Amino acid sequence: MNRLTWRALFSEAQQYKKRIFSGQLVAFIAVLLSLPIPLLFPLLIDEVLLEKPSTLVGIMDALFAPQEAYMYILIIFGMTLFFRLMFFVFNTLGSKIFTTVSKELIYKIRVKLLRHLEDVSIAEYESLGGGGISSKLVTDINTVDTFLGVSIGRLFISILSLVGIAIILFSIDAQLAAIILILNPIVVTVTMILGKRIAKLKRAENENIERFQNSLSETLDLFIEVRTNNQEERYINKMIANAKSIRNASTAFGWKSEAAAHLSSFIFLSGFEVFRAAAMLMVLFSDLSIGQMFAVIGYLWFMITPLQELLNIIFSYTNATAALERLDALLSLEKEPQYRHRCNPFKADSTNTITLKHIGFSYGDKEILHDVSLSIPKGKKVALLGASGSGKTTLAHVILGLYAIKEGDLCVDGISVKDIGLDVMRENIALVLQQPKMFNDTLRHNLTLGRDVSDEKLYEALRIVQLDGVLKKLTHGLETPIGKDGIRLSGGERQRAAIARMLITEPNVIILDESTSALDVVTEANLFRSLQEYLEAKSMLIITHRLKTVENADYIYILHEGRIVEEGTPEALLAQKGHYSSYFDEVIA
Repeated sequence: MNRLTWRALFSEAQQYKKRIFSGQLVAFIAVLLSLPIPLLFPLLIDEVLLEKPSTLVGIMDALFAPQEAYMYILIIFGMTLFFRLMFFVFNTLGSKIFTTVSKELIYKIRVKLLRHLEDVSIAEYESLGGGGISSKLVTDINTVDTFLGVSIGRLFISILSLVGIAIILFSIDAQLAAIILILNPIVVTVTMILGKRIAKLKRAENENIERFQNSLSETLDLFIEVRTNNQEERYINKMIANAKSIRNASTAFGWKSEAAAHLSSFIFLSGFEVFRAAAMLMVLFSDLSIGQMFAVIGYLWFMITPLQELLNIIFSYTNATAALERLDALLSLEKEPQYRHRCNPFKADSTNTITLKHIGFSYGDKEILHDVSLSIPKGKKVALLGASGSGKTTLAHVILGLYAIKEGDLCVDGISVKDIGLDVMRENIALVLQQPKMFNDTLRHNLTLGRDVSDEKLYEALRIVQLDGVLKKLTHGLETPIGKDGIRLSGGERQRAAIARMLITEPNVIILDESTSALDVVTEANLFRSLQEYLEAKSMLIITHRLKTVENADYIYILHEGRIVEEGTPEALLAQKGHYSSYFDEVIA
């Protein structure tokens, strides 16, 4: 499935055609068993109570010999119970088969979307927000699931039942059957028209739920900032406003969908009353017997269930179509580029040279990086210095391939990233961010991210980043849960845990993006002293706005408004009396 459309789902369902056929066969048997039920007792009225023996009594006499009237009633009673029991058994078996198929299709939809999201660019995630994506993966998939769960099994049974009932009614009285054939299409047509309007309301409801989930997720993630700025009321009111939008959209969808369903039911039941009156008139003015009249009315009542199921399927289809369109939109999200693995320069050495050549990057129409060229020589410490908003973090994301390069090229030991592959780059280049994200899981999981790492290696990494003392204080050691976003650790401890995570992966190249900003000067100095032996032979890019962090760098680049405006050794830059010198003078002052 390259797209999520009904045609694509139908094509996917062909893989289960044997199971679907077996389900349809079982459903066909179930319908055959149910169709005689409304006919049996009404025929007894004519043949037993009104003493006009005919086909039914003749069959029973042939099978059991002539009986008293009460025995005919008991025999038909037993047959009716048997037919109902068999209908229940076969109907349940058919539902099981169809439900299995529908759940398989929903599972494939989920897997398809998750596999696509695996390769979607970070820019798309940032644009949509986690709440918006999760809303589609939960709310919209449930809507489609509801339709498939009902339609795959019940649609065939409902249509088959209606066809069977129509045939029987025509055999009893063609004129009455014709009345039904006129009324039922009217009901279905009205339902389809109403269903299309209801689908728009369902789409609006789901979109409001998506906005609410985005707002809720964002507010809860940043609740510390909200509370420290005394803005709880403002943000809670914003969520309440979103909740009101959900209420209004859900109310409109709820009562209007109910009204539409009741209107369809009203039209059908009105037709039923017309039909019942017509049946009585036929008894008066034609050869239709009283028993046949009861049979016709019984079949009409029997028709309510499959017809109502058919109407529900129509409503569910319109809602599911709107949901499927929103899910299909996820498949339109831009993927990050897929490069072939033609060469792996990281295998040849424990560290490498990274070169950026005339890199350009934009968010939409807003240019963030312009003609950026820099080099991180093998085993050297290069610093990227710049004010907040100058594009430093964006540049780090470009190196990792989190943002696709719009202009220029990125090379490792002279080999283009397009010949290496982004996954290989990420295996060998580690990025430690200023605000590292943590899972609501144990310290071990946050250090290993599921990799199989020995305790000794974990302890050593924690010792290097000076978290061994913190580890001893944790109740369950490495198995201690650290809370959502690592809330049970301080900001500095989270940064050091992220550096420990980097050490465990043993990368060839390291990028530290303000990764020690939460540490005081003394702790930061001690940390780098402890890291010195490990980092000594590694190529490193240190992104910062703090001069103290870059004073030991081999080479410095100054990034200003997305452009490299200065570069050189610390001593050479001081002598230039440019941006670096100005930063230095401001700090000294």
